[in-house]
Order: sequence, then C-alpha cells, then structure tokens
Amino acid sequence: MTAPSRAPRLVALSAVPGNCWACNATLVLPPRLVLTTPPPRTEHHILLHRTSRVQAHHLAPEPARHDYGDATLVALLTEHPQRPGRFGLANRSGSSWTGTRADGTTQEIAPGQTVPLRSGLELDFGGARAVVRSK
Repeated sequence: MTAPSRAPRLVALSAVPGNCWACNATLVLPPRLVLTTPPPRTEHHILLHRTSRVQAHHLAPEPARHDYGDATLVALLTEHPQRPGRFGLANRSGSSWTGTRADGTTQEIAPGQTVPLRSGLELDFGGARAVVRSK
C-alpha cells in the first residue's frame, strides 16, 4: 500500500485499507492479479508492485514446490521505458498468452511481448486464467 510518507503498513486484502499511521493519508491498495488454476481450482492473489513476478507454481493448483528462480519465471511486471508510471506484464514464458481487455478485444501476447496493465484485463496462460483487479 502507498501513502505520501512511504511508511510501511500491512493489511488483509479483504480489509478497508484505512489511513497511514505516519501521515494520516488515505492508503491506496495496489492492483492485484487474481489467478485461477485449472481443476482442482485454486485462487492466488499477487499484489502488483514494481518487482512483481508470476512463477510457474502460481499457475498450478497444487504445486509440489515453490521455485522463485528465473527458470520458472512466467511473467514480470515492467515499467514503460518512455512513460514512467505506466506498467505492463511481460511474457517471460515459452508460449503465447491470450489477453482480453475490458472492452472485449483480444490480443495474443507472444514470448518477449508486454501487455499494458489495465483493470479488468483478463489473461489466459494456457490453462490458468488471471484478471487484473484494481479494488
């Protein structure tokens, strides 16, 4: 969560964020990626901040192990090089994804490509599905 003071604060995703303890500013929850795995369906929530990564174990319903190495990297949150503050999800996997925007248009995201991050964006990782939520 962010506040002008940059003071850290932890809060449950289901809770109302409240105010910063240091400066009393209203806190803003970062957007999150809500992943739903293939059956047996499991839901994972990944808060999207500057260093967010989607790993292969996030796409599995019951992973045998949680490997955070580069070899299991599926997606990486990246900032636009010419437009600071604009972020996208870069495909670091070996296969294409399908993205569906809130207006219903679809886009194929090939390995190495980045899709702009917008609330309501739906991604199909080839079995696991995800949606970007801003609230």
